[in-house]
Amino acid sequence: MIYPQNFEKKIGFDSIRTMLSGFCICGLGRKMVEDMDFSSDAKEISTLMDQIREFRRIKEENDDFPLENFYDMREAISRLRIEGTHLEEEELCYLQRSLSTIHKIIIYLSRDSEENANGEITYKYPTLQLLTEDICIFPNIISRIENILDKYGKIKDTATPELARIRYELSKMAGSVSRTLNGILNAAKQEGIIEKDTAPTLRDGRLVIPVIPAMKRKIHGIVHDESASGRTVYIEPTEVVEANNRIRELEGKRKYIGGGEESFGYLPYDKVRDKDAPASICLICEIAAWAKDQGKTLYDLLMDIYTEYGYQKETTINVVKPGKSGADEIKQMMENFRSNPPKTLAGSPVVVSKDYKTLKMVENGVEKDFSMPATANVLQWYTEEGLKISVRPSGTEPKIKFYCEVPAPFSGAADFEKANEIANEKVEAIKKDLGL
Repeated sequence: MIYPQNFEKKIGFDSIRTMLSGFCICGLGRKMVEDMDFSSDAKEISTLMDQIREFRRIKEENDDFPLENFYDMREAISRLRIEGTHLEEEELCYLQRSLSTIHKIIIYLSRDSEENANGEITYKYPTLQLLTEDICIFPNIISRIENILDKYGKIKDTATPELARIRYELSKMAGSVSRTLNGILNAAKQEGIIEKDTAPTLRDGRLVIPVIPAMKRKIHGIVHDESASGRTVYIEPTEVVEANNRIRELEGKRKYIGGGEESFGYLPYDKVRDKDAPASICLICEIAAWAKDQGKTLYDLLMDIYTEYGYQKETTINVVKPGKSGADEIKQMMENFRSNPPKTLAGSPVVVSKDYKTLKMVENGVEKDFSMPATANVLQWYTEEGLKISVRPSGTEPKIKFYCEVPAPFSGAADFEKANEIANEKVEAIKKDLGL
């Protein structure tokens, strides 16, 4: 133990540690500097000093020591433990370069070796070479990545036969779109619809034509965007819509249908500008206008949806537990639910229990693993009747939340009041079963 505790600061070593950290190439080095501690072991100190002297010799006598391409891959590699995950293109490149650098360092420190009279191998930098003895270099992984990536770290067309086929088709489709679009563009220029210097541009990965609003009806197609000033709209001509769709499909981009988020609500588009829900308001107005044309109201449409797909009430039970004791109580509640999940809910047997923290589930008495991109402190239960209950602590408030999805019989609009009454009774029964 070093005494006093502020000894490092007293001798100014904290400044040296900060300076060393600034010289580190990646997070791995900075972590080593952070963990570096004083030693009173004479043998350890002697070995460390030998390493410093040998590395100083390397820097003074040679300039070919491999000191580039060190990347901190810990987070990316740990993510691979989750089934179904993979490294991104850039991460794969960093891994290959890091492994190659390690390989080069081992070769460098093992060269210029000699065999003495006793048959022992001696090295030019013995203490540094000793550090490499238990290091795995994974030459097969390096070779495989080199077969996949080009020298710029981009995936080669020849990485797989299927990728080669897709990229060939992409090239053909892109050429076709470009030719068609240029034809439309030239015709529009001749008719005076657009300026002579107008060129196709990209919006959301699709080739479009910029047009002033007054002329937008002169070009048949889909309006994808408009400029911030409102003086330009970007139209995708009808003739290239299908080809652009195919290009996005080949690129692996899926069509966005809709999404939801707790604070934003329903998201009809793949862009969010604020939390005032203008996109949802516009969408519900459009639905209401369509319903009116059909002689219906929004309520009528909702009843039609319930009739076709089934009625389900969604509600949240919030249990408030303020203060530190409340936080401890919420933690204990989660642990109790985790170790003793409910057997029945609202009179219906629980057939599936999921724990998103451990990624374990029990289905009809059989325990098995399931995969998710990340873990979370969430428990979920499904019943034989179709109830679904999700429970988690709030991340911002002193609450534990129970999200209830409760079905009820429904055959038409006349059943709505009764179905809602049944669902409310089940919610009260769920509260009782969970001790709320």
